[in-house]
Amino acid sequence: MRKRIDMSIFFTDDFVGFFEHAKSLEHAQHGYMKLEANTIQSGYIKDPELLLENLKSLFRMHKIKPRKITHVIHDQNILIRDIKISKNDLLKKNVESYIREQIGKSIHLPFEESVLTHSIRHEDHKEVRVIAFIADKNLLHDYCDIFEHLGVKEINHEVSSLPLYEHFIVNNNEKDETSMTVSLYDKLFSIQIIENHTTIFNLVEIEDGDVNNFGQLVENFIERIHNYYKFNMRKGKKDIKKVIFFNFNDYIDFDYIKQNITNQLQHLNPKICYMATNDPIAKNIHLASFIPYVTALYKRKKEPIQHDFNIRRMNKFNIYANYLFVLSLLIVSLIALIYIPYHTMNEDIKYQQNKINNLQIQLDLLIEETPPYPTYTPLQIDYSDAYDYLVEKEHSQSPYLLDLITEMGANIELMNYKTNAIGNEIVFTITASTEYELYEYLIQIYEEYGIIEGNSDMTRWMVNAPSHKFTQTLVMEVTVNHA
Repeated sequence: MRKRIDMSIFFTDDFVGFFEHAKSLEHAQHGYMKLEANTIQSGYIKDPELLLENLKSLFRMHKIKPRKITHVIHDQNILIRDIKISKNDLLKKNVESYIREQIGKSIHLPFEESVLTHSIRHEDHKEVRVIAFIADKNLLHDYCDIFEHLGVKEINHEVSSLPLYEHFIVNNNEKDETSMTVSLYDKLFSIQIIENHTTIFNLVEIEDGDVNNFGQLVENFIERIHNYYKFNMRKGKKDIKKVIFFNFNDYIDFDYIKQNITNQLQHLNPKICYMATNDPIAKNIHLASFIPYVTALYKRKKEPIQHDFNIRRMNKFNIYANYLFVLSLLIVSLIALIYIPYHTMNEDIKYQQNKINNLQIQLDLLIEETPPYPTYTPLQIDYSDAYDYLVEKEHSQSPYLLDLITEMGANIELMNYKTNAIGNEIVFTITASTEYELYEYLIQIYEEYGIIEGNSDMTRWMVNAPSHKFTQTLVMEVTVNHA
């Protein structure tokens, strides 16, 4: 029998990892699984059935069933906005309502539907300063669908920046007013700024796959974000005290980070989070499970900062009630739809039978009044058969004309045409917005239907290249000959 547990879970495009929220973390269940290519792309589920089967297989392997899940949203799927709100704008609405009203006006998002949460950084008698965390609502619904198919009773969502930062300051006993965290993943890296234990900035950059230039790219972005924070956001009044690196990249190690990144950033006091140092649990878990692990640690704090992405999901009772209502409506509809059509069909059958009888009587009368069918001589019959044979063998130019029209596409307009069956010739007039398109069309029809020596393709019928002349500007008369 499988054990039901509470857990944190984290997805990348390549891996999924989990860690149990156990009373004793030393005995907690944890694990990971490599995902097949294109199961998840940029955090979005592309193959939900395959992902569901992978999770079932992962949990069967560890003999567990999830009861409550904390889904740690990937950095690339979180947007952070620093928003100032006048107290006058909050007289008749709350902070979340104000933020939602600004979406599409002063706040622009790369997705249609959003879900958000916020934390208040500063408040006085004039304004409120909030940090809004925004995610794609449809993305979170897709993950919730997967979790509900696994029988999960409660689903929460969390961001990774504060749990990672908390793990570093606890293990290193270092805490500053403002820090920058840099998370290095296999195909991208993210940069967050944490000020007074609140994440106020998030940037994600996809790398081009060149490991040799990866360090230089990360260094450049750190310098740019540092300058942006110091001079644009804080006008030179505050500065970043340290830069903390977390490595989740399988292709680089800590020595690479030292040689190619931190050695060039000594003026920013760089620190590398050696995840397994002074932490015996972290030594035994895969990188994919590290973020779920630090999230489980963070949840054990007395007052952790919660990011409550409240996506409204219909509970199972309401779903079953809706199903019952639909079923009841279906039964009533079927009763009405079966009896009424049956009665109507019966009446129609009787009416049609009477109509058939009346028509039969009229037919009999017409047969009696109609003179006998004329007879024909054998010579007349032969002439008729010969005529029918010639009509069947008559060569039609319609298929050729249809081929020419099919190749015209959206940019070519047919103005008129005429055919000459005796001379095996079709003359038509076309127009377009440019001469290039007209000449391109001539080349295209000859390549498609021109008879080429050594090619026995029966679809080719044009005996020579089409001739043309311009009758007006951008109006071309084309002549083609067929076999």
